[in-house]
Amino acid sequence: MINECRLPIARPGVLLVQRSVGFLEKRMKTRISGSDDEHQHMFYFANLDTLVLVENLGDKVVIRATRDSFTERHKMLFIHELAAEGFIPNSYQFFSDLGSPLAPLDWLVDATWLRPSPGAMARARKLMIGLLISAAILWGGSIGALFLFSR
Repeated sequence: MINECRLPIARPGVLLVQRSVGFLEKRMKTRISGSDDEHQHMFYFANLDTLVLVENLGDKVVIRATRDSFTERHKMLFIHELAAEGFIPNSYQFFSDLGSPLAPLDWLVDATWLRPSPGAMARARKLMIGLLISAAILWGGSIGALFLFSR
């Protein structure tokens, strides 16, 4: 049984959904992207301190977790829950062999997808340089005013 509470956040087309999942017994937060990113879904498990990215690539599903905190049983339950909720194809509701090399599902422990994009880094760098230059100009003006008016 899943209880959910939808909370709108700043960007349009993006929802934050809190779900209570039976096998985890605590809250799971789901960030569901808008129409531009329909095949990627991000989940956060607070009690495990783990972010999970689910990518539905059509013929294959890739699940990337930031930590290796899921047991095999929890992985299977999570995959079945994803299929039941429509995040991945329904055929995964009956999926049972995660270790098979022929399985159309990859479970990876990989945090590289959390790195900021080069565009975000460039914007942050530009902002910080602007702030430092502004602070230096204000400091120089303050010191100059102290010397001018101290006589």
